Amino acid sequence: MRGLRRVLAGLGVLVLVVGVGLAVWEPLVAIRVTPPPVHHYDSVIARDRFGVPHIFGKTDPDVAYGVAYAHAEDDFATLQEAVLQRNWPRLSSRPHRPRQGRPYFR
Repeated sequence: MRGLRRVLAGLGVLVLVVGVGLAVWEPLVAIRVTPPPVHHYDSVIARDRFGVPHIFGKTDPDVAYGVAYAHAEDDFATLQEAVLQRNWPRLSSRPHRPRQGRPYFR
């Protein structure tokens, strides 16, 4: 009986030490990552008389930023709903339905 108590106490101490070690392990070895440098995107969004955006930029990242900005201007509610449904599905107004069947593209 004494041997069983000693084994259980040893296992309890081992679990406690391993739990504390795992809880503090990541902060001890985490590497601080520096953010990328600030970049000024130079893009022009010109809309025609129908409201269709035409994006102009010198580089591909400039044009990509312009496309994202125009999309946010046009349909910000859908962007907010997509982020909400992805990060916090229970708070979303749309029910989460898993995909069924075959995907359209392979």
